[in-house]
Amino acid sequence: MRLDNAECAYSVEFMCRKLGVSKSGYYDWRNRLDSATAQRREELRLLIKKAFDMSDGT
Repeated sequence: MRLDNAECAYSVEFMCRKLGVSKSGYYDWRNRLDSATAQRREELRLLIKKAFDMSDGT
């Protein structure tokens, strides 16, 4: 979950304090690239979606 989107009612500072994490740690995590596993899962998700979209005659 991103803390900096319009849907969030609390500041990053408030949420980090409540969760016991540093703001710098949050920003490091937010800017981190997806892991190889996350990238592969996204590739598989797209392949599965494509396979099911093709099977319904479109």
